[in-house]
Amino acid sequence: MINFIEWIIVIIHLWLFLNVILGKGNKFSYFHIIFYVFEIFFVIPIILNLLLGQMDIKSLGYMFIANDKQVDLIYDIFTLLESIVFYLQIKKHNKRNERLNLDFILEIKNALDKFNVNIIMFLVLIVGTLTPLFAALISPNPSLYFYNFAAFYRREIFTSIESLDFHNSTMRTALYIAFLSISILWLLCKKNRGIIKIYLSAMIVTLTLFSGKRTLGLLLVALVTVIELIYYKKKNQIGTILFSGIIMAGYFIFYQMIVRKTVGGGVSSAYEMYVIYFSRALDMKFVIYSILHSDTIQILDFTGQSYLFNLLFFIPRSIWINKPYPYGVYYTAAWTGQLESNITYRYTVSYFGEAAANFGWVGVIFATLAYLKFVKYVDKFENPIIRIFGFYLIVYLMITHFQSNITNIVVFIIMIMISRMINSSKRLTKNKNS
Repeated sequence: MINFIEWIIVIIHLWLFLNVILGKGNKFSYFHIIFYVFEIFFVIPIILNLLLGQMDIKSLGYMFIANDKQVDLIYDIFTLLESIVFYLQIKKHNKRNERLNLDFILEIKNALDKFNVNIIMFLVLIVGTLTPLFAALISPNPSLYFYNFAAFYRREIFTSIESLDFHNSTMRTALYIAFLSISILWLLCKKNRGIIKIYLSAMIVTLTLFSGKRTLGLLLVALVTVIELIYYKKKNQIGTILFSGIIMAGYFIFYQMIVRKTVGGGVSSAYEMYVIYFSRALDMKFVIYSILHSDTIQILDFTGQSYLFNLLFFIPRSIWINKPYPYGVYYTAAWTGQLESNITYRYTVSYFGEAAANFGWVGVIFATLAYLKFVKYVDKFENPIIRIFGFYLIVYLMITHFQSNITNIVVFIIMIMISRMINSSKRLTKNKNS
């Protein structure tokens, strides 16, 4: 019976998704991206779980939630309600014949249209795209890059300490330079775009192969897809999204087949790696389990414990000996059955998971309302740089917790302060002149 209800929820999710992506009169807004991100990180795991069943993960935390259908159903209802909230926000702005103000994209586009890439800048950027190739040639062991895939992340391939240090320093810098160069060229080059795109696509493949990891290459594919959709207004948007999605999913599966990265014991499948590394289903389900069975699992010692850290994170632990830890530490400790003081790594957790762990379902409600409020707050700024960074913060905040965003939040606040100082100075100058 529960499986039947879960499939009904999935069908409603699919209806919402198709209505958002195909609905007539839809005007692109922040909430479109937020809706898509939520579906990828929170909803797709439901479908995979129904189709593929339970995973072979031997972590202590997973053993609690693996066969708990009550937890699954509550999680499914949570995702449905959140999806409906974001869907209604999209419809709300369409109904009013308005959209969240994305004019900053047009402003940037107009500015870039006037910007001509001269030959010197073009050549510098081309050299930038080739830096991973140059780095591989001067590396201690070039064969690790040219004849092996993900050599530094496969147990069966021996790599020297010298080669590993080179990969983690020089090659990493080269990869970031190439990432920026490819992004800028894809955005700015308006002449001979067909030839340039073929070349840059080859460089994306090179960057992905030389990095030996998944994140950088997948992020670059996602970025150029957004550029095509928003900046160049690709007509076949659904086809573009599906094509990029197939490429990213295909590479993710290929990577897991070759590298055979494991998590939680045993050999992990691509499905398991996706759920652990990219989705936020497990952390939310574990929190739900802890709410239902507080006598068995307690993630936090008291209500609001990790939020207390969030508010007073800047106080040194040497002064405040009993200072709380970030939420990720508490979650990882509960998931693995360890003490917080013994945690040397952290599992990725989510904004909603932290809210639920601290204040239960009331926390989720207030977290959702605060999230919507923050989106509208960011939308009020006219400065395009603040809006772009704010949009990045909006998306990243949903799939992480506060501690992962401390630097981003501080930078965002500083940007706002500088912007207001500049605007205030301009107003004073204008008043004096008048």
